[in-house]
Amino acid sequence: MSLYAILGEVFFLLVIITPVLLLIAMILGAIFMMSDRTLFPRFSYTILTVLFQPARSLLILLKIDPLILNEILIALINSFTRDEYSRSPKERRILFLPQCLRSLECPAKTSVEEGIVCLECGRCEIADIVDFCRGLGIRVYIVPGGGFVRRIIRSRMPDAVAGVACPIELYDMMRSLVRAGVPAQGVILAKSGCIETIVDWDEVKRIVSG
Repeated sequence: MSLYAILGEVFFLLVIITPVLLLIAMILGAIFMMSDRTLFPRFSYTILTVLFQPARSLLILLKIDPLILNEILIALINSFTRDEYSRSPKERRILFLPQCLRSLECPAKTSVEEGIVCLECGRCEIADIVDFCRGLGIRVYIVPGGGFVRRIIRSRMPDAVAGVACPIELYDMMRSLVRAGVPAQGVILAKSGCIETIVDWDEVKRIVSG
């Protein structure tokens, strides 16, 4: 058999196998989103990560919001890193919050090294989560962007990270942490945007203290 024939057969098998794997991974991910249980979270995550663009294109073709893919991947990461996150010392954990959760009247200033330094003025609910995490020994950073997140992770070298953000930014952060071997937990904003966004603070407390 010629090389071209072999390559043709391999390509043909990939054309058949790829959609099947993609469909299986998306179904498992969707089941997990609905029931908080899945048999193969890491398998589903790996397939959907490798085939991220085809999966996104498929969702667009089906007129489904492609952000659901990011949400599924975040849920899968939460699933297969949860135990390792729970085993990490709380004083070696970091929680990242986006600056969009602040009040428009927030008087806090931005530090190059620390991000936005909360003054706990009470104009938003960030002060409450800062106080809650302080009691557990968990450091909280309010960040204006991904650059701050990467800088703080490099300097602090945490054992585990939790984060709050929109689906795209949260998945990007968690994917990078998974690649680096750092367990990550995430909570998606209930209302996204640039100002005064909303998150389920009870869920944030549950995640960071787990």
